[in-house]
Amino acid sequence: MIVPAAISRRPQQAPRRHAGPCPPGVTTKVAAVHPSASPRKGLPAPTTCAPTIGSLMRRSMPWSVTAPMGSASAERRSALRRATPPSVPAASPLWVTPLYRLKTASQRVAMVLTALAEGLSLSAAGRVFGHRHATITTWVTRAGQHSATLHDRIFHNLHLPHIQFDELRTRLRCRAHMLWLWVAVDPLSKLMVVLHLGPRTQDAAHRVVHDLWQRLAAGCLPVFTSDGLNLYFYALTAHFGQWVTGAGRRARQWLLRGRPDLWAGEKDLSTA
Repeated sequence: MIVPAAISRRPQQAPRRHAGPCPPGVTTKVAAVHPSASPRKGLPAPTTCAPTIGSLMRRSMPWSVTAPMGSASAERRSALRRATPPSVPAASPLWVTPLYRLKTASQRVAMVLTALAEGLSLSAAGRVFGHRHATITTWVTRAGQHSATLHDRIFHNLHLPHIQFDELRTRLRCRAHMLWLWVAVDPLSKLMVVLHLGPRTQDAAHRVVHDLWQRLAAGCLPVFTSDGLNLYFYALTAHFGQWVTGAGRRARQWLLRGRPDLWAGEKDLSTA
């Protein structure tokens, strides 16, 4: 069988590097076209990309691993990447406030809390402002915790000449019995030094006076006035006094600080 020379001779072209869309390291070959085929006029010859092992490694591995050996720019970039610390996001200006990470606008939250402080109930605030009861409760809880922390950090080492004790009766919906709001106020500056919510018992009186004693400066002994509740007498004599050694029946007595003429057993302090 005789094969025509035009058919037996196939075009042989050397592989060349393609400058088109193929990535670097991928060689291209021009496909051989049969002489009997009639390619369309004006269209380039079809090309195929033949990926090599090096190109596949460059695609699947980081550039710092596949960089050519001895490349100064690659080594410089790698060293710069190792020396640069990770970027730390800037802290929000609200991160020390109860408004941190709240989706609602700060002005809206402040408006709701102000209405609650003026006496508006949680249910009424939910109807007026259109927020859920659980959402407003979360705002009130966070604001209360933040206020307590701020109160503890600021109200200490106080020098107050006069302290007035008082109790306000209140009732909560979730409690069947009455509760009392104990307050210790400076009548001159109207500063509320201590606030305590609890029953009207001797233990609550001790808690109020003990909290006040911790906030006063060392050696500060103000003038105490109250509504005549005798529970303050035992709490004050327990915190503001010292043991003294005497003679006779008063071998060791608790002497009130600042009042050497009064002993802990005398009731005159409750009416002083």
